[in-house]
Amino acid sequence: MWINEHLDPQRIPDEARLNIWATVKMAEARVPEALLFTLSGPGRVYRLVPEPRSTVPYQWAHFGPGAIPNALADLPCGTINASTLLTTINTILGTTHSPDTPGLQQCLEHFLRTSRDFGQAYAFLRGHWHTDLTTLPARIASRAKQDDEMRWEAVHGDYFQSANVRPRRVWDLHSNRVLPFYALPAHPHAEIPDNVWTVSHSWVREDARAAVWTLINGFEWPVPVPLDTTLDHVRVELLNLGAEYVWLDVLCLRQKGGRRQKPDGRNPWKVWAGWEVVSTEPTRIEEWKLDVPTIGHIYSFPHVPCITYFNGLGLPFDPSPDTLSSDRHWLNRVWTVQETTSAWLPGGLTGSGYPAMHTFFHTRHAQVIPVGDHEDSTRVMRLATGLRALQRRHCTTELDRIASLAYIARCHTLPLYDDRVPVERAWVALLKHFSPEIRAAIFLRHVKQYPRDTALWPSWEQFLGSDAAAWPSTQNLGGTRNAIHLLPGMPLGTMEPGVYFQRVRSYGTCRIVRESGGAEGANRPIVVECQGGMHHLRGQMDGRLRQNKAYTFLQLEIRTLLMVEVIGERTIEERTAYQVIKCGCMLLAAPCPTSMVSHNVTVVYQDKTQ
Repeated sequence: MWINEHLDPQRIPDEARLNIWATVKMAEARVPEALLFTLSGPGRVYRLVPEPRSTVPYQWAHFGPGAIPNALADLPCGTINASTLLTTINTILGTTHSPDTPGLQQCLEHFLRTSRDFGQAYAFLRGHWHTDLTTLPARIASRAKQDDEMRWEAVHGDYFQSANVRPRRVWDLHSNRVLPFYALPAHPHAEIPDNVWTVSHSWVREDARAAVWTLINGFEWPVPVPLDTTLDHVRVELLNLGAEYVWLDVLCLRQKGGRRQKPDGRNPWKVWAGWEVVSTEPTRIEEWKLDVPTIGHIYSFPHVPCITYFNGLGLPFDPSPDTLSSDRHWLNRVWTVQETTSAWLPGGLTGSGYPAMHTFFHTRHAQVIPVGDHEDSTRVMRLATGLRALQRRHCTTELDRIASLAYIARCHTLPLYDDRVPVERAWVALLKHFSPEIRAAIFLRHVKQYPRDTALWPSWEQFLGSDAAAWPSTQNLGGTRNAIHLLPGMPLGTMEPGVYFQRVRSYGTCRIVRESGGAEGANRPIVVECQGGMHHLRGQMDGRLRQNKAYTFLQLEIRTLLMVEVIGERTIEERTAYQVIKCGCMLLAAPCPTSMVSHNVTVVYQDKTQ
């Protein structure tokens, strides 16, 4: 089998997947499970065998030290003392920590007091078992404070100053408990430790999944799990693949449904009659504001393996045409765009279909997000390529599509996520967080695709319906010259439209003298008076324009002119800027004649509604 310590990040895609495939074929050839799915190491070897038996060989059984059975993990802390806790963990890990170690008794008693069951206490202790345990409670408390400060600093008012936020929680597969991320051992040189992996999966239909209450997350919320699998099966497969800690959304991102607890308010450690479900919706809404927009961050690290379940969490891989065309398939979901990584490993692999999986994933992956640096030209290409993916994929809510676009565009800042916000307002808010070059590309594309529309920006429906293949690159825009910037001082954290300015070439004040109606629409003769002379142009003109009215002609690109009306002046960055309203555009069949001289100006676009 393939084991994590053998992982070479540069060789994940081929070597690891081939090893997994070989193990599956050996399992189907009836090679004993103990030979295929046993990990070596110090400590007691436990046998984990989930029931019923799955069709996925990697879910059949796991043999190894460290990963404890549920019967041990579920022991309530009230039934054990510090001596028992020490003896049990020594046995699990193959260590000989002495109860006479100064301060150790107090440390163990602390985690017995603050933990619900043995699994939770073990989860907090095992990663630090070979460190100075006497200072562990203080160190974890310090890291918890740092984690709170990091999340507080990431949010500036009502938006993120940085999209690079670590996950809030992680699933410890050895203890089978969800931990706060800050409880992991500190790795000063790695934001995401090497032993933290991710899981990406498609969500099956609501009627094909169950809401499972589990001690894994302390009954904090019901966990959505497909009916045809269990979290025990998923855990065994992840352990066999070599994972130790994983980020899995259904366990690590707070879900809807409230918290289940005993009537006296204490969380239960086993099934109790008279449970009550307490609403945690305000907590979920607050956590989602930060956690949902930043989900893509952990998937962006090339060294972090991602176990991908194409047909649903824990479900067998199925390459059949009907499944591939389903709106629930991983390749057809919006949310999985940001979970696309070259470090993927197949989940749910059976003895059939691997060649098909290898082919279709690489074909689709290349179409989702281009590989390369994140310079502005690449960002625009990423946006266009990502738009194509968003157009053909399905989502539960349109807000997911907008949140995914923010990740694709590599926004440095992000709006908070609120699933109660109308789609158009969320789109308007996101525009303020795009890079100036991406805004310029969106602005130009809207002018060219909807020449009659005098709105500055496309609606979300217009943007989503645009032809991604026709999107401009920054080379068309003259690099950063035509970048569209948010006006200094504009609040990023509101849902209100922003005010934008642009440094652009201008032909000054011009008048439309005559437009011929007899020629083809895209190649009509147009006569304009500009700079004291008459100039003959050919092209298409549209918008709310009148002959012999003075407009300022702005050159967005060599054959695209924007006609604006100047309504005032203001100072921006110690320069005079013209406040303008968009009135129309001219899409030229040929560049403007050299007799028309342009110069640089700064304009501030005023939306007609502002």
